[in-house]
Amino acid sequence: MFNPKFRLGEKVVVGDGILTGTISDIIYNSSGFQYMLAEYPDIFNEDELTSLEEKEDIVTIDLDDNDDEIKRLDFVKAKGTDAVFVVRKIEGDNAYIINISNGKEIMFPVSKLEHETDEEKVEKAINPELVDTIDKKLGFEIGDLVKVKGYTSIFTITGCNKDKTEFKVKPYFMEEIAGEMVAFPEDMELADEEDIEEYEQHLNTEHEFKPVDLTFFIQEFKPVDMKLVDFKKHGDKFQFRSKEKEILNKLEHNRQVIAKLKEWQDWFFEAYSFTKDEKYIRRIKRVQGWINKIPTRAYQIK
Repeated sequence: MFNPKFRLGEKVVVGDGILTGTISDIIYNSSGFQYMLAEYPDIFNEDELTSLEEKEDIVTIDLDDNDDEIKRLDFVKAKGTDAVFVVRKIEGDNAYIINISNGKEIMFPVSKLEHETDEEKVEKAINPELVDTIDKKLGFEIGDLVKVKGYTSIFTITGCNKDKTEFKVKPYFMEEIAGEMVAFPEDMELADEEDIEEYEQHLNTEHEFKPVDLTFFIQEFKPVDMKLVDFKKHGDKFQFRSKEKEILNKLEHNRQVIAKLKEWQDWFFEAYSFTKDEKYIRRIKRVQGWINKIPTRAYQIK
């Protein structure tokens, strides 16, 4: 009767599996045992928690890992400064970054960079007159998501020739079963966050309201050529849809996590407003670091 269900240090899942955490304190009162988690500003009842060991199918995110990887096309700044750059490429311990205000490129140690997470600061820093210049400097690399003139899909760059005058692309999200087509730099542009999100939402809508049908994905290649889909090599379309649906479910799970984390940031900010205790500001920044690590795009999961 007086034995708590969970022990200190135990990893647990909150609710239906949106969040995971570590038991940091155990409280016994008239409501029975309640638990505090090291990561969250809240108290949980026993029936709200499940041992992580009992959850075989849970999608977990390690929020204790502070590694915040800098990648190509990320908006960054040198630690302790305000100038905003976009990453052109990472080479060893150095990053080639372009100042989005003046268009100048420099090489800078990755270890001394951090993400610029304030979207308003990024928008204010961008010089509209230099957008085309910066885009040309960024160029295209294998793995980039792009839009191609004349097509509505988003494509993944899968290859290119030596001088990068021709690129091979496949429809985003079905790279494993679709054939390649050739695209040229003058007809391509990097897909932005809104483009990618709209495309993924379209995919999700297709799944919720229509039967399994690959026509949407291969309609760009007109006339429709089923040779683009090698079912013998990659399995049937039902297997593809199952994998794709799994990725979409993970993305939805991650977005719920982010929404919850932003609630915590609001809570910490309110606490700071009342107490002026700097620890709450540090917690806001720590939570933002977690948010930055959570995949919100399919290509980050695959």
